[in-house]
Amino acid sequence: MVHSPNPNHTALRVGADPWAAFYDMIVFLDLDGVLRRENAPKYRLEAPLVARFEDLLYELPEIEVVISSTWRDTFGIQELRGLFSADVRLRIVAKTRTIPGLNEYPRQAEAEAWLREHAPDAPWIAVDHRPDLWRPGAPVVACDPSEGLTDTACSRLRAHIRNRARNRDLVK
Repeated sequence: MVHSPNPNHTALRVGADPWAAFYDMIVFLDLDGVLRRENAPKYRLEAPLVARFEDLLYELPEIEVVISSTWRDTFGIQELRGLFSADVRLRIVAKTRTIPGLNEYPRQAEAEAWLREHAPDAPWIAVDHRPDLWRPGAPVVACDPSEGLTDTACSRLRAHIRNRARNRDLVK
């Protein structure tokens, strides 16, 4: 399956990412504790957890993924995309930048910096095993690092995205 941009979007911001108007929902994805449980070998995603996440992406074509994991400091975007199946790679649109010196809610600050630069109006949610790196009340699906991405976490993510889509359709 190849993801196609949403044809309902019409305007592009000057100076913004040219695909920004097509981002229906951004998922900021952590890898450790989500697609690799805490006791698994370092820098090796677990196939059943990746499959669960990819199944969710197939089900929800409006999702684009930005890697917010510390893996971004070790691997380039092409290497990170290579961790996923060929058609899902197309939906890994970027990785956040590490911003040195952040003490409070650093993942959220990095995500917000990426959004300002690339997709200022895009709705977003994070999937992370460290919800303490995000502001209280931020849209974060927290994963237990000993379990990774569970069916329950997928259900919460799915519900958030579908609720957001319903609310957007009501405004139109």
